[in-house]
Amino acid sequence: DIFKKGHITFIESHRGVNREKPQNSILAFQRAIELGIEAIELDVWLSSDDKVVVIHGGFEGQLEEFTNGKGLITKKTFEELRLLNIKNSNEKIPLLQEILILCKKNDTFINIEIKEIRTNIRIVEKVLELVEKEKMIDSIQISSFQHEHYKKVKEYNDTHNTNIEFGFLYPPSTMKEFEIYFGKKYNLNIPRNSINIFHKDITPELIEKAHKNNMAVMAWFDIEEKNEDENEILNLFSNKVDVICSNLPGNLKLIRCKIENGEKVI
Repeated sequence: DIFKKGHITFIESHRGVNREKPQNSILAFQRAIELGIEAIELDVWLSSDDKVVVIHGGFEGQLEEFTNGKGLITKKTFEELRLLNIKNSNEKIPLLQEILILCKKNDTFINIEIKEIRTNIRIVEKVLELVEKEKMIDSIQISSFQHEHYKKVKEYNDTHNTNIEFGFLYPPSTMKEFEIYFGKKYNLNIPRNSINIFHKDITPELIEKAHKNNMAVMAWFDIEEKNEDENEILNLFSNKVDVICSNLPGNLKLIRCKIENGEKVI
C-alpha cells in the first residue's frame, strides 16, 4: 500500500530496462522482473482496430522514431503494427494484455501511461476492460498528461467500488510549450492518487503538501538523460518521495539497499 506510513520508496522501471533492452519491449519488462524491480512504466495507444498496443509514439503517435515503420499508430491495424520492429531491434510491438499477463505472473505493478494528448476516453475504457479481464485492478496505475482522463477512472472506481490510482503527469518546468498546453499548476487535492513530476521540479515542500493531502509523489527521469545523479537520488529518498521512475532501476535498487542497510552510498 503506497499510502502506508513509513513505506519504502518504490522503484519503477521506465519503459522497462531501456538501457539494456529495446524500450517498451517484452524483453525490457522481463529484464525488470529479473532484477526484482517492483513496478514497470509503459506507454499505450489504440490501433485503428481498437487494440491497446505498448509503444511511446510521442504525442502524435508517430512510428518513425520508435520503429522501422512510418505513419501514425492510430491509422494502422494491430496486424500492420505487428509487422514492424521496435527501433534498432527485431522485437515486436506488444499488446498491453501480454504485459498484464506477464506482470500478473510475477506480482509486478504497472504504471500505464496514456500518451495521447487528446481526451480520448475510448482508450481509457479499453485499458480498464483489459485490466478488469486480467484481474489486475489492484496492481495498476493509469497516468496521463491529459488530466481529463481522470474523470473516466474516477467514474469506474465509483461504479465498481475500486481504487485504481490515477497519476497526474506534469511536464518539466523547462518545457514552456507544454506548459501552455497542459498548464503547470500542481493539483494536490485529489486524495489516493499521485502527482508524477519531473525529478528536478520536486521540492521537499511539494512532497510534504502532497502527503498531507494523502497524495503520493512520483519522480520521473527523462529517457534522454544519460546519467541519474546519485546525490539527487539520495535527496529523493531522504525527502520520502513515494516512487522513482528510473532508466537505471538496477542501480537505484542498489542505492536503496545501501540506505536500508546503513551503508555509505557515495
